[in-house]
Amino acid sequence: MLFTLTQQFQSTASLIREVAQDLHSQIGDIDETVDVVPSKNFAIVNAETAAPTVLLLLMSQIDKFLDETEWVVTRMEAGIGNESDEGTFKLKP
Repeated sequence: MLFTLTQQFQSTASLIREVAQDLHSQIGDIDETVDVVPSKNFAIVNAETAAPTVLLLLMSQIDKFLDETEWVVTRMEAGIGNESDEGTFKLKP
């Protein structure tokens, strides 16, 4: 629900980044030499909810975001192909 509401006010990419920062702060890093910067953008991301709940929701949102991005790229490529067929726009090989 947070992701749905936030899409109306800010970009999905920035929301995903902020939630990911909170998760990184709670869960830590796989590389022990990396200093984890404390981050607290959202109160719902805490030690109890980070891994079992928020991480799964974040991964689902990232998957949706990538699907939408792939759809846009495909549509743009199809549009370029159509313009090329009409002779108005041609890509150089």
